[in-house]
Amino acid sequence: LLGSVFEDLNADGQRNGLDAGVEGVWVYLDANNNGTREESEAATRTNAFGAYSFAGVAPGQVFVRIEIASPLVQTTPAAGASHVVNLTGSSTISSLNFGILDLAVNDFGDLPQSYERRADGSLDPAHHKKSKYWLGSSVDGELSPYQSPDAGGDNQHESDDENGIVFVEPIVAGGTARIQVTASTYTTYLQGWIDWNNDGDFFDDGERVVTDQLLVAGDNFVTIAVPESIAANNVFARFRMGEFSTHPTTGEKRNTNTPFGFGGVGEVEDYLLPVADTGGSIGVGIPGDSDQDEDVDGRDFLNWQRNLGKSTGADRSEGDADADGDVDADDLGDWQSNFGGTGSSAVAGGLQATTAARMCSPVDASGASWSLSTEMSSQIGTTGVTQEQSSRPALERVAGRLANLADRLEALDGDRAERAAERLSSIAEKLADRFDGLDLSSLRRDLAIDALFGAADGGAEFEELAGDLIEGSVSDAAFAELGGQFGRRRR
Repeated sequence: LLGSVFEDLNADGQRNGLDAGVEGVWVYLDANNNGTREESEAATRTNAFGAYSFAGVAPGQVFVRIEIASPLVQTTPAAGASHVVNLTGSSTISSLNFGILDLAVNDFGDLPQSYERRADGSLDPAHHKKSKYWLGSSVDGELSPYQSPDAGGDNQHESDDENGIVFVEPIVAGGTARIQVTASTYTTYLQGWIDWNNDGDFFDDGERVVTDQLLVAGDNFVTIAVPESIAANNVFARFRMGEFSTHPTTGEKRNTNTPFGFGGVGEVEDYLLPVADTGGSIGVGIPGDSDQDEDVDGRDFLNWQRNLGKSTGADRSEGDADADGDVDADDLGDWQSNFGGTGSSAVAGGLQATTAARMCSPVDASGASWSLSTEMSSQIGTTGVTQEQSSRPALERVAGRLANLADRLEALDGDRAERAAERLSSIAEKLADRFDGLDLSSLRRDLAIDALFGAADGGAEFEELAGDLIEGSVSDAAFAELGGQFGRRRR
């Protein structure tokens, strides 16, 4: 016995060119013709093409049926009937086909019911027609909304398909939150709403958080503004992917411009989102801790410096401390404010923050060139400040300057300069790592520098230069000398 199970898209009972086979459907020989698959009855599942077969079936009358459940219905044979076969001997009978139709052609939201009411009080649940346009890995359909108190009803009743929106940064009052949006295809648009005041609707100012964000296939990154005040520890959100929110010719608003009603092809995804505690840690580390190692130090400054000026698509690992997608002075401010902080501490302040603030510029406030020895000596002379406290931020700046030189060398032409830049960048990173392991209060300055450069595989090349860095000015002239040590002069 041979046959297939196919998706009867137009419900005409015939397999047409666009009607694909359906994989994984149970087909069974209903020995007692009671319409229920029983353990003693021969059964098989359709393959990837929707085909099935039974071999060695005994002669006699056979009832061939399929087992499906709502929202699937059988279109042929009609009314859920079986194929009745009378076997009289050794033979092959084919074309025992079954057509099925999925009645759940729409994808509904699953927020609590209050979010489905328009301003006039009428219920108009958000839904989209299933198609090739979806968020995340897939889209399933429902006959009606699975409204639930945690916005998880859809995933609990059907497949777990609501995975198209991921918050890569936490929601913090007064800040911004960056989301990763995964789209199945190009030329669709994202709309989004968040109920910041937890009043059961999206009508309030600032609750439309995304408007007509053009999506490309794959990952997209969108930054949303978070208000200063949030009324709950968890907030409901709705995101719709589909058509542009207004008609391109008439300007008429479509339902995708609202969190209600039918939105054409696409998908609606609903979430219950946690709001981060703003008492200290923001949930993913201290602001300015770009490498997420639970402290804010020179290595984090290097990450910021290397990516300074990146205007879009930046993330925390690149120095984007405020999660707004770019690397700028605001991110440096976050780093400065938290320099020296560890664990969940928020602001270090004091000497380290003051010194850190001076690390962003090659000159101080008076216009004079910055000097490592002057910085260290002046700080050591401060009442109540230890040598270790003062030396550390000064040495952090050395590493930052080395990274800056590496970036400038990368701009030069030729493989030689590129190799030199890579080596110097590696040294700068190792210097930053070494800071936390040195007892600077018990080492002479020259020995400390030697230890740092030695740990970074600088070797004898840096012996003479180390003295210049510790006692002299870290200026462009010093950079040129350092470049000469690596054979990196412009050709």
